[in-house]
Amino acid sequence: MTVNNTLTSVIPTLYAHALKALRRNCVMPRLVTNDFSNEVSKKGQIIQIPLPSVLGVTDVVPAAFAPDPGNISPTTASIPLNNWKESAFALSQKELAQIVNGIVPVQMTSAVEAIADAINVSIMGLYAAVPNYTGTAGTTPFATTVLAATNAGLQLTTNLTPMAARRIVLNPTAYSTALALPQFNAFYSSNDPDVMTDGIIKRKFGFDWAQDQRVPNVTAGTITTGLTTTASTVQAVGVTSVTATTAAGTGACNLVIGDIVTFSGDSQTYCLTAAAVQATANSAVTLGIYPPKVVALAGGETITVLGSHVANLAFHREAFAFASRPLEDDTVGELLGLNSPEVTYMVPDPVSGITMKLCVRSEFKRTRWSFEALWGVGAVRPMLATRVLG
Repeated sequence: MTVNNTLTSVIPTLYAHALKALRRNCVMPRLVTNDFSNEVSKKGQIIQIPLPSVLGVTDVVPAAFAPDPGNISPTTASIPLNNWKESAFALSQKELAQIVNGIVPVQMTSAVEAIADAINVSIMGLYAAVPNYTGTAGTTPFATTVLAATNAGLQLTTNLTPMAARRIVLNPTAYSTALALPQFNAFYSSNDPDVMTDGIIKRKFGFDWAQDQRVPNVTAGTITTGLTTTASTVQAVGVTSVTATTAAGTGACNLVIGDIVTFSGDSQTYCLTAAAVQATANSAVTLGIYPPKVVALAGGETITVLGSHVANLAFHREAFAFASRPLEDDTVGELLGLNSPEVTYMVPDPVSGITMKLCVRSEFKRTRWSFEALWGVGAVRPMLATRVLG
Protein backbone atom coordinates (compact mmCIF):
# COMPACT_ATOMS: atom_id res chain seq x y z
CA MET A 1 0.00 0.00 0.00
CA THR A 2 1.32 3.46 -0.94
CA VAL A 3 0.66 5.92 1.84
CA ASN A 4 0.54 9.03 -0.37
CA ASN A 5 -2.07 7.61 -2.72
CA THR A 6 -4.27 6.39 0.13
CA LEU A 7 -3.94 9.69 1.97
CA THR A 8 -5.84 11.42 -0.83
CA SER A 9 -9.04 9.70 0.22
CA VAL A 10 -8.69 10.38 3.96
CA ILE A 11 -7.96 14.11 3.78
CA PRO A 12 -11.69 15.04 3.60
CA THR A 13 -12.30 12.89 6.70
CA LEU A 14 -9.45 14.59 8.56
CA TYR A 15 -10.82 17.97 7.51
CA ALA A 16 -14.21 17.01 8.94
CA HIS A 17 -12.54 16.20 12.28
CA ALA A 18 -10.80 19.56 12.13
CA LEU A 19 -14.11 21.38 11.56
CA LYS A 20 -15.56 19.76 14.68
CA ALA A 21 -12.60 21.02 16.72
CA LEU A 22 -12.99 24.48 15.17
CA ARG A 23 -16.69 24.65 16.05
CA ARG A 24 -16.01 23.57 19.64
CA ASN A 25 -13.30 26.15 20.23
CA CYS A 26 -14.34 29.16 18.14
CA VAL A 27 -17.54 30.57 19.62
CA MET A 28 -17.20 34.31 19.07
CA PRO A 29 -17.93 34.38 15.30
CA ARG A 30 -21.38 32.92 16.01
CA LEU A 31 -22.16 35.64 18.56
CA VAL A 32 -21.48 38.64 16.32
CA THR A 33 -22.58 39.69 12.84
CA ASN A 34 -21.00 37.09 10.59
CA ASP A 35 -20.54 37.98 6.93
CA PHE A 36 -20.32 34.50 5.41
CA SER A 37 -19.59 34.08 1.72
CA ASN A 38 -18.02 31.66 -0.76
CA GLU A 39 -16.45 34.56 -2.67
CA VAL A 40 -12.69 34.06 -2.89
CA SER A 41 -10.54 36.91 -1.60
CA LYS A 42 -7.01 37.82 -0.65
CA LYS A 43 -5.38 39.51 2.32
CA GLY A 44 -6.04 43.25 2.42
CA GLN A 45 -9.33 43.11 0.54
CA ILE A 46 -12.15 45.20 2.04
CA ILE A 47 -15.55 43.70 2.84
CA GLN A 48 -18.51 46.08 3.10
CA ILE A 49 -21.00 45.22 5.87
CA PRO A 50 -24.40 46.98 5.38
CA LEU A 51 -25.74 48.98 8.31
CA PRO A 52 -29.41 49.91 8.81
CA SER A 53 -30.57 53.37 7.80
CA VAL A 54 -32.32 55.69 10.24
CA LEU A 55 -35.99 56.04 9.18
CA GLY A 56 -38.75 58.24 10.50
CA VAL A 57 -42.56 58.14 10.46
CA THR A 58 -45.08 60.44 8.77
CA ASP A 59 -48.81 60.93 8.93
CA VAL A 60 -50.84 58.90 6.45
CA VAL A 61 -52.87 61.17 4.13
CA PRO A 62 -55.11 59.39 1.59
CA ALA A 63 -54.35 60.54 -1.95
CA ALA A 64 -54.37 59.34 -5.54
CA PHE A 65 -50.70 58.50 -5.39
CA ALA A 66 -48.43 57.27 -2.64
CA PRO A 67 -46.01 59.92 -1.37
CA ASP A 68 -42.38 59.72 -2.38
CA PRO A 69 -40.44 58.22 0.55
CA GLY A 70 -37.25 59.86 -0.67
CA ASN A 71 -33.95 58.22 -1.31
CA ILE A 72 -32.60 55.86 1.31
CA SER A 73 -28.84 56.02 1.71
CA PRO A 74 -27.79 52.88 3.58
CA THR A 75 -24.37 53.05 5.10
CA THR A 76 -21.75 50.34 5.25
CA ALA A 77 -18.88 49.44 7.53
CA SER A 78 -15.55 48.50 5.98
CA ILE A 79 -14.01 45.29 7.30
CA PRO A 80 -10.46 44.67 6.02
CA LEU A 81 -9.43 41.04 5.62
CA ASN A 82 -6.15 41.73 7.40
CA ASN A 83 -5.72 38.48 9.34
CA TRP A 84 -4.10 35.65 7.40
CA LYS A 85 -2.83 33.12 9.91
CA GLU A 86 -1.65 29.54 9.82
CA SER A 87 -0.76 26.86 12.34
CA ALA A 88 1.62 24.24 10.97
CA PHE A 89 3.13 20.93 12.06
CA ALA A 90 5.15 18.12 10.50
CA LEU A 91 4.39 14.38 10.45
CA SER A 92 6.78 11.52 9.86
CA GLN A 93 6.13 8.66 7.44
CA LYS A 94 5.09 6.49 10.39
CA GLU A 95 2.53 9.05 11.53
CA LEU A 96 1.19 9.34 7.98
CA ALA A 97 0.67 5.58 7.94
CA GLN A 98 -1.27 5.88 11.20
CA ILE A 99 -3.56 8.47 9.60
CA VAL A 100 -4.35 6.01 6.82
CA ASN A 101 -5.23 3.48 9.52
CA GLY A 102 -7.74 5.88 11.07
CA ILE A 103 -5.70 7.55 13.81
CA VAL A 104 -6.19 11.32 13.95
CA PRO A 105 -2.94 13.04 15.05
CA VAL A 106 -3.16 15.15 18.17
CA GLN A 107 -1.16 17.88 16.44
CA MET A 108 -4.09 18.44 14.11
CA THR A 109 -6.48 19.31 16.92
CA SER A 110 -3.85 21.55 18.49
CA ALA A 111 -3.34 23.43 15.21
CA VAL A 112 -7.07 24.00 14.75
CA GLU A 113 -7.38 25.19 18.35
CA ALA A 114 -4.60 27.70 17.66
CA ILE A 115 -6.53 29.11 14.67
CA ALA A 116 -9.72 29.29 16.77
CA ASP A 117 -7.83 31.04 19.55
CA ALA A 118 -6.43 33.65 17.15
CA ILE A 119 -9.92 34.37 15.79
CA ASN A 120 -11.40 34.71 19.28
CA VAL A 121 -8.56 37.05 20.32
CA SER A 122 -9.17 39.31 17.32
CA ILE A 123 -12.89 39.62 18.07
CA MET A 124 -12.43 40.14 21.80
CA GLY A 125 -9.89 42.87 20.99
CA LEU A 126 -12.77 45.00 19.69
CA TYR A 127 -13.46 45.96 23.32
CA ALA A 128 -11.11 48.92 22.68
CA ALA A 129 -13.81 50.63 20.60
CA VAL A 130 -16.45 50.37 23.37
CA PRO A 131 -16.73 53.56 25.48
CA ASN A 132 -19.44 52.48 27.93
CA TYR A 133 -19.03 50.30 30.99
CA THR A 134 -20.71 49.01 34.11
CA GLY A 135 -19.15 47.70 37.30
CA THR A 136 -15.92 48.48 39.12
CA ALA A 137 -12.45 48.14 37.64
CA GLY A 138 -10.52 45.34 39.35
CA THR A 139 -13.61 43.78 40.98
CA THR A 140 -15.06 40.51 39.67
CA PRO A 141 -18.75 40.97 38.78
CA PHE A 142 -21.57 38.76 40.13
CA ALA A 143 -19.88 38.24 43.50
CA THR A 144 -23.16 38.83 45.36
CA THR A 145 -25.82 40.05 42.89
CA VAL A 146 -26.84 39.99 39.22
CA LEU A 147 -26.68 43.79 38.98
CA ALA A 148 -23.81 43.60 36.48
CA ALA A 149 -26.20 41.96 33.99
CA THR A 150 -29.21 44.15 34.71
CA ASN A 151 -27.13 47.34 34.63
CA ALA A 152 -25.56 46.26 31.35
CA GLY A 153 -29.03 45.62 29.96
CA LEU A 154 -30.18 49.06 31.12
CA GLN A 155 -27.21 50.70 29.43
CA LEU A 156 -27.85 48.89 26.16
CA THR A 157 -31.53 49.76 26.24
CA THR A 158 -30.72 53.42 26.93
CA ASN A 159 -28.62 53.37 23.76
CA LEU A 160 -31.63 51.99 21.80
CA THR A 161 -30.17 48.51 21.44
CA PRO A 162 -32.68 45.91 20.15
CA MET A 163 -33.82 43.49 22.84
CA ALA A 164 -33.16 40.33 20.81
CA ALA A 165 -29.71 38.90 20.01
CA ARG A 166 -28.01 40.33 23.10
CA ARG A 167 -24.98 38.42 24.39
CA ILE A 168 -22.75 38.59 27.45
CA VAL A 169 -19.27 37.05 27.30
CA LEU A 170 -17.32 36.62 30.54
CA ASN A 171 -13.90 35.35 31.46
CA PRO A 172 -13.92 32.02 33.39
CA THR A 173 -13.60 33.77 36.78
CA ALA A 174 -16.66 35.94 36.26
CA TYR A 175 -18.63 33.10 34.66
CA SER A 176 -17.95 30.70 37.53
CA THR A 177 -18.78 33.45 40.02
CA ALA A 178 -22.15 33.95 38.31
CA LEU A 179 -22.78 30.20 38.45
CA ALA A 180 -22.56 30.37 42.25
CA LEU A 181 -25.51 32.76 42.49
CA PRO A 182 -28.92 31.21 43.27
CA GLN A 183 -30.46 33.18 40.41
CA PHE A 184 -28.48 30.87 38.12
CA ASN A 185 -27.92 27.58 39.95
CA ALA A 186 -31.10 27.13 42.01
CA PHE A 187 -33.69 25.27 39.97
CA TYR A 188 -36.58 27.04 41.66
CA SER A 189 -35.03 30.37 40.56
CA SER A 190 -33.62 29.49 37.16
CA ASN A 191 -35.81 26.56 36.05
CA ASP A 192 -32.68 25.36 34.24
CA PRO A 193 -31.21 21.93 35.11
CA ASP A 194 -28.28 22.43 32.71
CA VAL A 195 -26.62 24.81 35.17
CA MET A 196 -26.25 22.06 37.75
CA THR A 197 -25.44 19.21 35.35
CA ASP A 198 -23.18 20.94 32.80
CA GLY A 199 -22.32 24.32 34.32
CA ILE A 200 -23.93 26.12 31.37
CA ILE A 201 -25.92 29.34 31.68
CA LYS A 202 -28.59 29.67 29.03
CA ARG A 203 -30.51 32.83 28.19
CA LYS A 204 -30.97 34.85 31.38
CA PHE A 205 -31.77 38.51 32.11
CA GLY A 206 -32.09 39.29 28.40
CA PHE A 207 -28.69 37.85 27.39
CA ASP A 208 -27.27 34.69 25.84
CA TRP A 209 -24.33 33.78 28.09
CA ALA A 210 -20.90 32.50 27.08
CA GLN A 211 -17.42 32.31 28.53
CA ASP A 212 -14.11 32.80 26.78
CA GLN A 213 -10.60 32.41 28.13
CA ARG A 214 -9.47 35.22 25.84
CA VAL A 215 -11.48 38.02 27.46
CA PRO A 216 -8.82 40.76 27.63
CA ASN A 217 -7.05 41.90 30.78
CA VAL A 218 -6.68 45.60 30.07
CA THR A 219 -3.70 47.52 31.43
CA ALA A 220 -4.78 51.14 31.56
CA GLY A 221 -2.62 54.09 30.60
CA THR A 222 -1.46 56.60 33.20
CA ILE A 223 -1.93 60.23 34.12
CA THR A 224 0.27 61.89 36.74
CA THR A 225 -0.28 65.23 38.49
CA GLY A 226 -3.60 65.84 36.77
CA LEU A 227 -4.72 66.22 33.16
CA THR A 228 -7.09 68.99 32.07
CA THR A 229 -8.48 70.34 28.83
CA THR A 230 -6.66 73.38 27.48
CA ALA A 231 -7.49 76.35 29.69
CA SER A 232 -9.94 78.99 28.39
CA THR A 233 -10.36 77.08 25.13
CA VAL A 234 -13.85 76.25 23.93
CA GLN A 235 -14.15 72.84 22.27
CA ALA A 236 -17.56 72.29 20.75
CA VAL A 237 -20.09 69.47 20.88
CA GLY A 238 -19.28 66.87 18.24
CA VAL A 239 -15.49 67.12 18.28
CA THR A 240 -13.60 63.84 18.07
CA SER A 241 -10.27 65.19 19.32
CA VAL A 242 -9.64 67.18 22.48
CA THR A 243 -6.52 69.16 23.36
CA ALA A 244 -5.27 68.92 26.92
CA THR A 245 -2.22 69.31 29.16
CA THR A 246 -1.09 68.24 32.61
CA ALA A 247 -1.56 70.70 35.42
CA ALA A 248 1.88 70.79 37.01
CA GLY A 249 5.42 71.03 35.72
CA THR A 250 6.17 67.41 36.62
CA GLY A 251 3.02 65.98 35.08
CA ALA A 252 2.90 63.33 32.38
CA CYS A 253 0.30 61.60 30.27
CA ASN A 254 0.77 58.16 28.71
CA LEU A 255 -2.61 56.85 27.55
CA VAL A 256 -3.24 53.94 25.19
CA ILE A 257 -5.84 53.01 22.57
CA GLY A 258 -9.00 51.78 24.27
CA ASP A 259 -8.52 53.71 27.51
CA ILE A 260 -11.81 55.05 28.85
CA VAL A 261 -11.69 58.68 29.95
CA THR A 262 -14.18 61.05 31.52
CA PHE A 263 -14.40 64.84 31.58
CA SER A 264 -15.71 66.77 34.56
CA GLY A 265 -19.22 68.07 33.92
CA ASP A 266 -20.00 65.29 31.41
CA SER A 267 -21.53 61.94 32.39
CA GLN A 268 -20.67 60.29 29.05
CA THR A 269 -17.59 58.10 28.99
CA TYR A 270 -15.23 58.09 26.00
CA CYS A 271 -12.67 55.63 24.66
CA LEU A 272 -9.42 56.74 23.08
CA THR A 273 -9.04 56.03 19.37
CA ALA A 274 -5.27 56.55 19.44
CA ALA A 275 -2.46 56.60 21.96
CA ALA A 276 -1.95 59.97 23.70
CA VAL A 277 1.55 60.60 25.02
CA GLN A 278 2.61 63.95 26.39
CA ALA A 279 6.14 64.68 25.16
CA THR A 280 7.10 66.99 28.05
CA ALA A 281 5.39 68.43 31.11
CA ASN A 282 2.97 71.28 30.37
CA SER A 283 3.05 70.51 26.64
CA ALA A 284 -0.17 69.94 24.75
CA VAL A 285 -1.48 66.48 24.01
CA THR A 286 -4.38 65.54 21.75
CA LEU A 287 -6.94 62.92 22.79
CA GLY A 288 -8.80 61.20 19.96
CA ILE A 289 -12.15 60.15 21.42
CA TYR A 290 -15.28 58.14 20.61
CA PRO A 291 -18.15 58.94 20.67
CA PRO A 292 -17.97 62.56 19.54
CA LYS A 293 -18.15 64.94 22.50
CA VAL A 294 -21.73 65.33 23.75
CA VAL A 295 -21.04 68.27 26.09
CA ALA A 296 -19.03 71.33 25.02
CA LEU A 297 -15.78 72.11 26.82
CA ALA A 298 -15.10 75.59 28.19
CA GLY A 299 -11.50 74.78 29.14
CA GLY A 300 -9.87 73.52 32.32
CA GLU A 301 -12.09 70.42 32.74
CA THR A 302 -10.46 67.58 34.65
CA ILE A 303 -9.79 64.38 32.70
CA THR A 304 -9.61 61.02 34.46
CA VAL A 305 -8.83 57.56 33.11
CA LEU A 306 -10.49 54.27 34.09
CA GLY A 307 -8.13 51.87 35.87
CA SER A 308 -6.93 48.48 34.70
CA HIS A 309 -9.71 45.93 34.36
CA VAL A 310 -10.99 42.75 32.75
CA ALA A 311 -13.05 43.72 29.68
CA ASN A 312 -16.00 41.33 29.83
CA LEU A 313 -18.51 42.36 27.17
CA ALA A 314 -22.29 42.69 26.94
CA PHE A 315 -23.40 43.48 23.41
CA HIS A 316 -25.88 43.14 20.60
CA ARG A 317 -24.69 40.99 17.72
CA GLU A 318 -24.68 44.04 15.41
CA ALA A 319 -22.11 45.82 17.57
CA PHE A 320 -19.29 43.78 16.04
CA ALA A 321 -18.71 42.10 12.69
CA PHE A 322 -16.63 39.14 11.54
CA ALA A 323 -15.91 38.22 7.92
CA SER A 324 -14.11 35.14 6.63
CA ARG A 325 -13.37 34.31 3.01
CA PRO A 326 -11.81 31.50 1.00
CA LEU A 327 -8.29 32.35 -0.06
CA GLU A 328 -7.92 33.56 -3.61
CA ASP A 329 -5.20 31.12 -4.67
CA ASP A 330 -7.37 28.01 -4.35
CA THR A 331 -10.49 26.54 -5.87
CA VAL A 332 -13.09 26.11 -3.14
CA GLY A 333 -13.55 22.47 -2.16
CA GLU A 334 -11.12 21.14 -4.78
CA LEU A 335 -8.83 18.30 -3.74
CA LEU A 336 -5.66 18.17 -5.80
CA GLY A 337 -3.68 14.98 -6.40
CA LEU A 338 -0.76 14.19 -4.12
CA ASN A 339 1.62 14.24 -7.05
CA SER A 340 1.34 18.05 -6.86
CA PRO A 341 3.87 19.92 -4.69
CA GLU A 342 1.10 20.92 -2.29
CA VAL A 343 -2.35 19.54 -1.60
CA THR A 344 -5.03 21.96 -0.44
CA TYR A 345 -8.54 21.31 0.79
CA MET A 346 -10.97 24.05 1.73
CA VAL A 347 -14.72 24.13 2.32
CA PRO A 348 -16.55 27.17 3.79
CA ASP A 349 -18.29 26.11 7.01
CA PRO A 350 -21.78 27.64 7.43
CA VAL A 351 -21.94 26.61 11.12
CA SER A 352 -18.91 28.52 12.38
CA GLY A 353 -18.91 31.04 9.52
CA ILE A 354 -15.22 30.35 8.93
CA THR A 355 -13.38 29.13 5.87
CA MET A 356 -10.34 27.14 6.95
CA LYS A 357 -7.80 25.73 4.52
CA LEU A 358 -5.81 22.53 5.01
CA CYS A 359 -2.47 22.43 3.19
CA VAL A 360 -0.28 19.32 2.87
CA ARG A 361 3.23 19.55 1.41
CA SER A 362 5.79 16.80 0.99
CA GLU A 363 9.26 17.55 2.39
CA PHE A 364 12.37 15.47 2.95
CA LYS A 365 11.31 12.34 4.87
CA ARG A 366 8.35 14.15 6.36
CA THR A 367 5.12 15.93 5.42
CA ARG A 368 4.24 19.50 6.42
CA TRP A 369 0.60 20.11 7.38
CA SER A 370 -0.97 23.47 8.09
CA PHE A 371 -4.36 24.95 8.78
CA GLU A 372 -4.90 28.56 7.81
CA ALA A 373 -7.68 31.12 7.63
CA LEU A 374 -8.29 34.60 6.23
CA TRP A 375 -10.60 36.91 8.17
CA GLY A 376 -11.32 40.42 9.37
CA VAL A 377 -13.16 41.98 12.30
CA GLY A 378 -14.61 45.39 13.09
CA ALA A 379 -16.55 47.33 15.72
CA VAL A 380 -19.32 48.55 13.44
CA ARG A 381 -21.79 49.84 16.06
CA PRO A 382 -19.86 50.03 19.34
CA MET A 383 -22.60 51.97 21.15
CA LEU A 384 -24.57 48.71 21.13
CA ALA A 385 -22.04 47.25 23.55
CA THR A 386 -20.77 47.86 27.05
CA ARG A 387 -17.85 46.58 29.06
CA VAL A 388 -18.72 44.60 32.18
CA LEU A 389 -15.70 45.37 34.32
CA GLY A 390 -13.82 42.73 36.24
